[in-house]
Amino acid sequence: MRLALALFLTPCLVGQPAHEDLSGKELLAARSLIERTSMALDDVRRMDAEFVQTQESVLLEKPMVSGGLFYLRAQPACLLLKFNKPRAVEVRSDATSHRVYEPTKNRATRLVFESNELAKALMGVFTQEINSIEKLFVLESLTAGKQDTTISLRPRSKELSGILTKLQLTIRNSDALVLAMRYTNKEDEATHLRLMKVVLHSKGEKLDQIFDAPLPKAVRIQVRQIKKPSKAE
Repeated sequence: MRLALALFLTPCLVGQPAHEDLSGKELLAARSLIERTSMALDDVRRMDAEFVQTQESVLLEKPMVSGGLFYLRAQPACLLLKFNKPRAVEVRSDATSHRVYEPTKNRATRLVFESNELAKALMGVFTQEINSIEKLFVLESLTAGKQDTTISLRPRSKELSGILTKLQLTIRNSDALVLAMRYTNKEDEATHLRLMKVVLHSKGEKLDQIFDAPLPKAVRIQVRQIKKPSKAE
């Protein structure tokens, strides 16, 4: 099963600010909504939710649908996806590592890298850090509806554009929470992550255990080091 968080593994360079596609009232509206989202998540330490992930590709006869439980810790940033369909898989990603654990096969793969700015940016979409999203992305368009608003963004740098061509965030108007994220890669493959039954935790008593729990001793773990590409690459 292809997992959405594979995108988080690729290091990238932050480009210089460019001219925004949005302007005037639409640009102000998008920035105001992002600021509302940041303020709503200011005291949130952890977010729990159910999720459905849909992946689309020319290589697939029909969209691949999976789902499970979503856990996000704001600081230090960590995302844990517990897939329960079509099969059990756990995906854990943070700023320096990415792990895929298959309990039914008693094995795990862990990738370790120096830094991944894109991973931090995408995890930051669901935290107070969303207020700095324009450091990496240009606000491209805004579509406002009665229930929610969708903001489309594109990467600022050529390096990011080679990995990710578009990012879309769907934000609920009533409470400014990001409930969906859709991104498209350079192969025109799209991944859509939708959240439901969101629960926010502002206090951290025993909330970190789920993120830092060790795997069973019998699990076979393969570790790979991912080097940060040089500027010449």
